[in-house]
Amino acid sequence: MDDLPLADPGLAVSLSSAFLGFYTHAGFLQGLADGGVWPGHLAGASSGALVAALAANGWTPKGMLELLLTLRFRTAFMEAGMLIGLPYLPIYERRYSGASKGKRALRYLKEVLGERRVEDSGMDLGIAVTNLTQVRAEVRCEGPLAELIVASCAYPTLISHQVVGGDAMWDGGIAQSPPFAHWKGNAEVKRVLAHCVGEPVIPPVKRLGISDAFALAHDVIGEELYQLRLREMEREGKVVTRVVTRTRRPGLFVTERRGREFFENGRRRGMEAVAELRGVTR
Repeated sequence: MDDLPLADPGLAVSLSSAFLGFYTHAGFLQGLADGGVWPGHLAGASSGALVAALAANGWTPKGMLELLLTLRFRTAFMEAGMLIGLPYLPIYERRYSGASKGKRALRYLKEVLGERRVEDSGMDLGIAVTNLTQVRAEVRCEGPLAELIVASCAYPTLISHQVVGGDAMWDGGIAQSPPFAHWKGNAEVKRVLAHCVGEPVIPPVKRLGISDAFALAHDVIGEELYQLRLREMEREGKVVTRVVTRTRRPGLFVTERRGREFFENGRRRGMEAVAELRGVTR
């Protein structure tokens, strides 16, 4: 395993939700490491939550890539019910809100992470979730790690909400992409790099379908919430820099070649971010 730079206690990195954006987020962290920078704090939503959790628990970005490229991982979130709509049928005592129950992904992550808890991580870690029971967005810094990762990755309609500690939890990217406002009271954190993957695809007006409209509406809401969180941080004297890796959306099944391409795109952007960071702080 490659050695990582010493963690900077004043630097926090937040990784956004991004449909199958695991590879690009891991590459971004590799770019930071290649530039001699490593954060002292990590947080993430959805795919960003998984990458942040692996990094906080001792995985190097290159080690993550090899894990992410395995067939076991690439199929972990797929279940038979996704093809036939089984979880939606009224034969189940507990109702499900997605085509997949998420149980297969949970079993896999427990093989990788065991029964670790968020607070057992080797560094400050936050997992963004949407708590449907409490009707609020949360960043969990305590709790069962694998369960919270699956909850954060539970993309609406595709993966059912997860029950964690008696509460129904869904995709962390619904209202917090990327999550960072929980650091506003942390005196140690001075600067946040908020890594986002992709960019909105806006089709011509005459070709705007229902899925396009919903996706763009979510982008509008997400941007408004981002700006609110940004102002909160600025009032506390924190500097938040949004870093975007512009890349095409992965397909539902990421090949090894494309996974490595996404990783390299993120790595290059991470190295650019280090150069920009040093230019500001020089």
